[in-house]
Amino acid sequence: MPKAHTVSLPDSKPTKLDQILAAARVRHGTSIAELTETTGWQPHTVRAALSRLRKRGHHFERSQNPSGETRYRLRKAG
Repeated sequence: MPKAHTVSLPDSKPTKLDQILAAARVRHGTSIAELTETTGWQPHTVRAALSRLRKRGHHFERSQNPSGETRYRLRKAG
């Protein structure tokens, strides 16, 4: 009986939503400007993606740094 062939798939590239989540996990969070640079998206698209992630159950803390820039940080579960 011949052996079954196994197909190895290349490692998949992280999606842009994965990139947003990774950026939001860092200690000081991330800004819309940083996310637009990371994803290549317009600011309104990044905000829509954050909204989509919220609807999927991810919780973000919003804060402002001393210069008034809003930062988004992924809140730990529990």
